[in-house]
Amino acid sequence: GFVLTSSRESFSMVTAEALYLNKPVVSFDCGGVKEIVNEANGIIVKCNNVDSISDAMVKVMNKEFAFNTSFLKDTVEKFDIKYQQERWKQIIDKVFSRT
Repeated sequence: GFVLTSSRESFSMVTAEALYLNKPVVSFDCGGVKEIVNEANGIIVKCNNVDSISDAMVKVMNKEFAFNTSFLKDTVEKFDIKYQQERWKQIIDKVFSRT
């Protein structure tokens, strides 16, 4: 697994990379991690609660966390530039459409 001990994050690239490599994530509730991590691919605990993050990582290490790798790459790939480029194009077309 991967443990993110940051107290503040925007979009977390290391979290996306860990998920892409099929690693469950344990993180403090530090901002942008919630964009990627959910109950199927990781555990988010209250910020600065060392006992909680430690307990969560022990769960992952002991395989007590039900971790589903079947859709992880899809989860991360939605943040890929090709996907985001298409989304921006759709937004721009919608906003500036003359119809």
